[in-house]
Amino acid sequence: MKRIYITAVPLPSNFPLNASVVQCMNIQLPEDDSYTFPISRLIAATMQEGDEVLVVSVRQTNESGDKNFNRLKKDLADRQIPYELKDITTPESQQKDFLIKLFYQLSEALEENCIIYADATFGTKTYPLVLFPALHYAVKIKNCDVANIIYQEQRRKDGKPISTSIYDITSIFLMDEVVNTLGFSGAASADKDALLKSLMQL
Repeated sequence: MKRIYITAVPLPSNFPLNASVVQCMNIQLPEDDSYTFPISRLIAATMQEGDEVLVVSVRQTNESGDKNFNRLKKDLADRQIPYELKDITTPESQQKDFLIKLFYQLSEALEENCIIYADATFGTKTYPLVLFPALHYAVKIKNCDVANIIYQEQRRKDGKPISTSIYDITSIFLMDEVVNTLGFSGAASADKDALLKSLMQL
């Protein structure tokens, strides 16, 4: 089975990464302090013997940008995970043309008939807006399945971390599919609203 794992890599100036103990709120992942990147926990929890693993990293080009990228590679090496790495670098720009190019780069990196996992913790504020359409493209065009999308939250007090939690946010991604399906339905608007509320309870 081919499994693809996507993660953004933060700039060191924005996120000084340290291995930490986490609390997994609605997903079962390793919680010990030997992991630095959330995606590494997700790989350890989902990879099976004989799987092919592709890790797609997204990072901004920056003079100091290699530091956390090297931490990601060390994190994966420490797990003794055989993997292929696809590194996507983008300029430090939020202009439309660069975001569209990132969408194409992500879409091209996602192979057909794969299971996809993603971490939405790091990256710019626009990054999830690019990631989600790329995942939808993989589902609808490349016949892939999106298994998990996670987000790691770190709470701080007086500038110091006091707790770290990981959440599975896949349901937010799936809500787009639900809305699209309702949009093509011939039901009345009130019925669609009622159906949406019912589906959100699942």
